[in-house]
Amino acid sequence: FGGVQAADVKTAGGASSILSYPGTEATVAAVGRELGPAVAAVSDFWGDAWAQRAVLMVTGDAAQFAAFTRSDPDRIAAAAAATVYSRIDRGSRTVVGQRVVMAPTAAQLSPAGVAVVLRHELTHVATRVDTAEDAPMWLTEGVAEYVGRRGTDAELTDVAPELAAEVAGGDLPTGLPTDEDFAGSADAARLAYQSSWSFAEFVADRFGDDKLRRMYLAAAQSGAAAQVDTAVESVLGADTAELVRQWQTWLRREVR
Repeated sequence: FGGVQAADVKTAGGASSILSYPGTEATVAAVGRELGPAVAAVSDFWGDAWAQRAVLMVTGDAAQFAAFTRSDPDRIAAAAAATVYSRIDRGSRTVVGQRVVMAPTAAQLSPAGVAVVLRHELTHVATRVDTAEDAPMWLTEGVAEYVGRRGTDAELTDVAPELAAEVAGGDLPTGLPTDEDFAGSADAARLAYQSSWSFAEFVADRFGDDKLRRMYLAAAQSGAAAQVDTAVESVLGADTAELVRQWQTWLRREVR
């Protein structure tokens, strides 16, 4: 793709780079303004033992976004951004080729929306080396969504309207979303993201941010359900079934 531009933005770990394509100037400006504070917000939750800088790509059309994220264009129409990488060197704890790719739809976001998206994606950057490739998406996406919205005082009915409507109608989630839920229809994926965010929000509310971070570190080491359940229980002192029951009670209270 021709016409690439490059600019650096000062962030806590040094210069972050923004690569962009024609027609994306407004998004580039918004990303440049919000990037430094987003890095700081991620570090406030996760700690500063990560690069605290990143490479971002701002794409101008769906073909560019699909190519740089290695995605099917038909499945990414609603995406605002994605974080991808080439490989992880576990020995040196290095993630090779990691980049946050902003979609053309990011141009429609408000400044607050850009900030949420950047904090979400930078959480993936910060946590990648500590995350197994098959770690459950309810954990990886839920915590990223939580960090994205942390401190915004967002109401569940605003952030998770479909989930709130189901809870109000008496249809409570009976378990955490599966990876297949995220890969299903647009409606199923949206509900999976909302449910995962709300579970992370529940854990932070009930146990605190430190326990949520420790739960992530423990449970993200494997995609095997039994190992994930054991890791969660080791941190929170309750098994997944009991936590789901507590989450249901919390949801009822938040929606009433």
